Amino acid sequence: MNTPFDILVAGEINPDLILSGDDVFGRFMLDEMQKRNVDVSHVIVRQAGKTGLSVILNREADRAILTHLGLIPTLQ
Repeated sequence: MNTPFDILVAGEINPDLILSGDDVFGRFMLDEMQKRNVDVSHVIVRQAGKTGLSVILNREADRAILTHLGLIPTLQ
């Protein structure tokens, strides 16, 4: 029997979500607000901070929310 593969791996490919200081999500939000003429000149970007992020899982009438707090608790 002649097979075209030497190794077969079963699995899935998932992206990693890595949250760090001046991260892509914080930059994206600021850029999008600026495109809509929202003044973000008073926004403080903390280099050691992390942007908060919520993942919302929606299934029919049920919804679950998972939140990475990031700097959300430091808001005063």
